[in-house]
Parts: sequence; C-alpha cells; structure tokens
Amino acid sequence: MPEASISAVSSHYRTAHFSARLSAQLKCFIEARMRAAGIDDIACAHGDVLVVLFAHPGATMSDIARASGRTKATITALVKKLEAAGCVRRTANAGDARSSRVELTARGESLRGLFESISAQMDAALESALGADNVRELDRLLALACRRLAGDAGTGP
Repeated sequence: MPEASISAVSSHYRTAHFSARLSAQLKCFIEARMRAAGIDDIACAHGDVLVVLFAHPGATMSDIARASGRTKATITALVKKLEAAGCVRRTANAGDARSSRVELTARGESLRGLFESISAQMDAALESALGADNVRELDRLLALACRRLAGDAGTGP
C-alpha cells in the first residue's frame, strides 16, 4: 500500500502500522548483520535471552522472562533453541530445585561483541534518521506504552 494511502486511514491504525513496520525493519537490520557475520542459527528473538544473560549471568528462566517481558513458555522455547545452537546450557539452581539457571557457553559469550556492535549500528541509524533527542523520546514513549498496555492486551508475563 502506498504511503499516501496510509495517511487517509485512522490514526489508531497508523500507530499500529508504523510500530509494526519499524519493528520489522529493525529485525531485518539485525538479521542482515548477523548473517553477514556468519550467524544464521540465531533469530532476533534469541537476542532477548542473550542480552539478559550478558548482564545477568546464570539468570533463571523466570528472571529472563521478567527482564525481557516475554512469557516463561516463550523463554523455555528460546532457551531450548539456544542450547541446540551451543550458546547456553541449563544448570541446577542450588537455591531452588524447581528452577534452573541458564549460563552462556563460550560460543554464547563470544556473541557479546557482535551484539554490542549491531546495537551500536542500529542506534546510530536511528539517531541519523530521527536525531538523538527524538530517539530518547521514542524509547521513553514505547516503554511507557508497553508497560501500560501489557495488562490490557493480556500480554504481560
């Protein structure tokens, strides 16, 4: 649909439309750079798990779900795929036998620099397109919307 056609549609649709387009464009941005680096067995969604583990090594599945805003079921599926890719391993949680800790393997840890580089490139691209102040405001507004709408949409963890 041409851009001009979208402007004639209600503002409610426009917000959802442009949010979804931005999300898809950022996903393509990340995936293209991952493929260029020879990483083709990790999807964008796996980044939510890895980024939490970079900051909090040995986090539990519940910790990762809470920090990423994803459900425990989704995190379980993502961790299983990351285990199969050799990026993480689950270990017993000495403090709670009902849960396990997720640890980065050497391969998982080796992805930290790539993730930081891609994130910096993405930030630079957004700042080039919008300006630093607008990117900070966009971040603030998106975070606010996610927090406030999570319960309404039934998507809160």
